[in-house]
Amino acid sequence: MDTLLTMPPSGFLAVEETLRLATALTGMLALFLILCAAAVPAGSRPSLFLGGVSLAAAAWFEGAQLIGWKGAFELAGTSYCVTGCPLDTSAPVLAWALGVPGLLLSLGMARIPWGPRGDYLLEKNAAALVGMGFVSLFHNAGFLLILLSGYFSCVRMPRYAAPGAGSQGFLAFGAVIAGMMLKFLGAHRVLFLGSGAEAVLVNGMIVRTAGDLLCFLIPGIVLVVRVFGRVSAEIKNPATDGQSPA
Repeated sequence: MDTLLTMPPSGFLAVEETLRLATALTGMLALFLILCAAAVPAGSRPSLFLGGVSLAAAAWFEGAQLIGWKGAFELAGTSYCVTGCPLDTSAPVLAWALGVPGLLLSLGMARIPWGPRGDYLLEKNAAALVGMGFVSLFHNAGFLLILLSGYFSCVRMPRYAAPGAGSQGFLAFGAVIAGMMLKFLGAHRVLFLGSGAEAVLVNGMIVRTAGDLLCFLIPGIVLVVRVFGRVSAEIKNPATDGQSPA
């Protein structure tokens, strides 16, 4: 039990810097997406705005984890000891449940238009993602359903984009799967996280945060590339409005 009460400074600072980096990178990408919306036509802005807002919400809860981590331990001599304040276990779930579905929907919006032009596929997928994001707060099945919807958002939907959008979708979808697998393996102790309780706690936090970064950063960058690629295609071939057969 004592190993749960103390932690070397190196472990505490490693988690603190990892959470700080996750908060900063996610927040910076959110701001970048929102600012990029000013450089594209009005029809292409909603996907960037939604992606930026989703990442901003994720960054907020990543920051909440950082605050909770700093509040849960205090330096006593040469080690960090628990203060009695519990770690916020809901913040990582909320960060994922808001960031990933929002990004997947944004990728779908950059791939296919709203309304009858897109055969209302985007609206159906949006409703499914909202419902699945809510379910994921309470049951692991929500995560699997989000992956199914993400597959359609990133890969299977007919696309109105520049050539190469298909490979971009696979990259974004693959990053989400890789991030989820990393989090799953770490949470179920499949990965070796150390022999002591403090090592398991520190390494588990780092692995989970790394999984979040995979789920947030790569799809966010792909979203920017996809939107600007679609805008470029529409400028070069305005007669077909950038349409590219799926």
